Amino acid sequence: QGAGFFARNGLTSGEQASEEVREKVLRLAKWAHTPVTHWQAMTLAELGKWVATAVRIEAEDARER
Repeated sequence: QGAGFFARNGLTSGEQASEEVREKVLRLAKWAHTPVTHWQAMTLAELGKWVATAVRIEAEDARER
């Protein structure tokens, strides 16, 4: 179940997971002009939903360009 959670949220399990979470938090903070602490306060499940939404929006924007 743990590995499935990470895969569903665009993360790998194991050593790289914490680095990937930090990277996604930093990208969201930059993208949304919000403090890193805003994203750090979220559960991984909630953060995963925001990451998925941000990726979808970026893809839509790229298609429109």
